[in-house]
Amino acid sequence: MASSSSVVSSSSTSAPSARASLSAVAIPNILNPLHLRLDRNNYAYWRSQVLEAVRAHDLDDFLFSTRLRPDAFIPDPANPHQSINNPDHAIWIRLD
Repeated sequence: MASSSSVVSSSSTSAPSARASLSAVAIPNILNPLHLRLDRNNYAYWRSQVLEAVRAHDLDDFLFSTRLRPDAFIPDPANPHQSINNPDHAIWIRLD
């Protein structure tokens, strides 16, 4: 239980990278409650369940392509003539 409270306290930060990495951990957990198989008679209900899970884990930006892909490299603050890996790009790749 102590580890659960530490995860909750770390999710209170407002940094997008912290929120994104927590969503990556939670992805396997969203599939467990969806026991409904999609067929031609239940699309509307299935869709509502899937969208609810996607929105609950803040993944709708990926589903609807509203989150832009960050550049793979950014200028090095110490030397503007060189590039370094963009940490936001690594997070985007991991979550995509």
